[in-house]
Amino acid sequence: MDTASEASVEELDEAKRELLERIKNASNGPEHAKRRIEALDKMVSGLKHRRKVCGEAMDKDRASIAWIDKELERINKQYKPLCERLEDREKTMNSVKKNLELAERTMLQLMSQTKETAVSGLLSNSRFQKKQASNLLRSERGFGVEPSSTFYQRRRK
Repeated sequence: MDTASEASVEELDEAKRELLERIKNASNGPEHAKRRIEALDKMVSGLKHRRKVCGEAMDKDRASIAWIDKELERINKQYKPLCERLEDREKTMNSVKKNLELAERTMLQLMSQTKETAVSGLLSNSRFQKKQASNLLRSERGFGVEPSSTFYQRRRK
């Protein structure tokens, strides 16, 4: 009988433990619910705080965007006249460039003509000096050195 009574005592102890555990869980239920509610309240307040911070950041960003737009407008007021002056200066530069190229071509042509004139003058002067020397020698010697003066050919028939 000892084993039967021990088995019944164990069953009784196990039943007591289950009952105690149920009581404990039942008593923890409201506390557990209370903790969950507090956690939910913390989460909601955190979300509200984040929403507020995000709203403030958006307001600051809107103010920054407005400031940037004003600055952009101010800069454009200065930029557009600069662009117009740049276009005028580019037109002037192109015109001056064309005139410079024309002047360079004219100068090169003039230099070429001057060179031709100088070479022609030098040749003419050389020929003239040769003639003068020949004439001077002819007058000193009394005869010239041309083939007609020193050499006679017969006529061909």
